[in-house]
Amino acid sequence: MTFDEELICAVVTPVGPGHDTIFDECTASVKAARENNSGAFNKIEHLRIDDPLGKYGAGKARDVGTREAISLGSDWIFFLDADDVMTPNAFELITPYLDTYDAVWGAVCRLPVGRDNALIEHTAVPVCQNLYSIFNEGLDVCLTESHFMRASKATSVPFESGDKGIDFLHHAFATWRDHRCVKISRPFAVRREGKASDNTRHLSADTRAEAVRGMVTDWTFKTRPVVSFSHQSEDFRFRFNGANKYQERAWLDGKFWEAEELDYLTGVLPPHPAVIDVGANVGNHAIYFARFLAPSYLRLFE
Repeated sequence: MTFDEELICAVVTPVGPGHDTIFDECTASVKAARENNSGAFNKIEHLRIDDPLGKYGAGKARDVGTREAISLGSDWIFFLDADDVMTPNAFELITPYLDTYDAVWGAVCRLPVGRDNALIEHTAVPVCQNLYSIFNEGLDVCLTESHFMRASKATSVPFESGDKGIDFLHHAFATWRDHRCVKISRPFAVRREGKASDNTRHLSADTRAEAVRGMVTDWTFKTRPVVSFSHQSEDFRFRFNGANKYQERAWLDGKFWEAEELDYLTGVLPPHPAVIDVGANVGNHAIYFARFLAPSYLRLFE
């Protein structure tokens, strides 16, 4: 990308039941961001996708907006919910990532009901371009519905999945699985809590988390991904399936789970100890014991 190229960004906002009263504030935030710093974009359009009766649902409305944005020649799309307002520097923040990535998420930022100050949620993955880390943390908690996406890639990962309430999760999962993605530490938008419309079915956090786990489990069963790291100059590989949050987070950080405790054992146990591992689970401890304790006896129980 060079700055003499004409780049167009379309901001797509579904306006469903109950959104009319808050859309003006959403629109004003887009205008303010554009006037503050338009970044690399020569033209920024805000597309309102009306769905007053909730006929489409948020997912299908976003897909309608995607097609409209592409028809206008847009290079990038910013999906912005009417519940959200853009941050003043959003277009400036996205600029360094336009060449390298197909989708960019900002930090999760919320304005609680009755509060004047927005709060950034510091999840375990504040900055990330590794899909395993996103899947490990849970894309339902560490990704916002408002995000930037390259227009040419957006049609390959539609929102509408037939499941209202988790259509965004299907889109986010497919986007991270199939395209070049990154999450940065600063927000592009602020979610105004208590402003949600009836345009989508609001599901519990547990239901959303279960849906995401199902997507990740199905994908890992088919692809059998592996996480690799080194310990004491030796290489180790473990299967990643998204079901062992803390162990897999440690592997992704390049170490055994409970590595400090395990290394401590090597200093206090006698040579070639007899080891019984109760709760061997995915084998994190068992592999360590077998390699670094040189046990005379190793029995595993799950």
